[in-house]
Amino acid sequence: LIKSLDDDNAIIRFHAIKLLGELGPEAAPAAPALIRIAGENNYVLKQAAVAALGRIGHEAVPELVKAVEAEGASSRVPSAEALSDIGAEAEAAIPALIESLESPDTNIRWLAAYTLGKMGAEARPAVPALIRRLTDKKKHVRMSATYALIAIGQVSEAAIFALAKALRDESEDVRLLASYTIGMIGPAAHPAIPELRENLTDPRPYVRAYAARALGRIGRAARPALRDLNAALAREEDPLTAMEMGNAVTRINAATE
Repeated sequence: LIKSLDDDNAIIRFHAIKLLGELGPEAAPAAPALIRIAGENNYVLKQAAVAALGRIGHEAVPELVKAVEAEGASSRVPSAEALSDIGAEAEAAIPALIESLESPDTNIRWLAAYTLGKMGAEARPAVPALIRRLTDKKKHVRMSATYALIAIGQVSEAAIFALAKALRDESEDVRLLASYTIGMIGPAAHPAIPELRENLTDPRPYVRAYAARALGRIGRAARPALRDLNAALAREEDPLTAMEMGNAVTRINAATE
């Protein structure tokens, strides 16, 4: 099968890739060849190779790490994609992914953050580097870093302050995702209350809604925001946002009784 990966016929190569993927970890010797194909311009073969590497799983990680670390290699991005498919079993790739967060290549930074998020709690060592990416010049990198911090779960105080700063981001999507993340953190995210109060007057209804939801989930510590919440609720025209604001008021009051 590995020899078939170099066949002149693309259909034969495609079926060889699919069969290797079905073998799973047993196909680990084919990882270098699959990584090479993942760096080619043939989109169908590229995607098939990434999928096969993901199915090989943990056994393919050492070769994928080499590819991610190879500056300028065409297989770098697809190798990171394969690592994201493998998820927590790709723990050995975490140091390389942390380094990739500093890459000048926007796609590498974005994908490194996303892949770390797919690893969940195993990627906790990456939290400081992910916090730095919350101020990345590219919106989708900032969003990917925010997603990763949600997925990793245990968010540090430094991360909370960075997320609070993200609530003032110029991008509506980043502000919304930051509010969602803070809401997931709950009471420990109380340092972000001032910025959440500001977002109750955001021009976008979904940003206002998620800011209200986050305040409600913070609970007792958000009691100083009740006046702002009630004022925002009184003028809110969007029914779903008004519902979130009302729910937040109820939760905060319940937490302080």
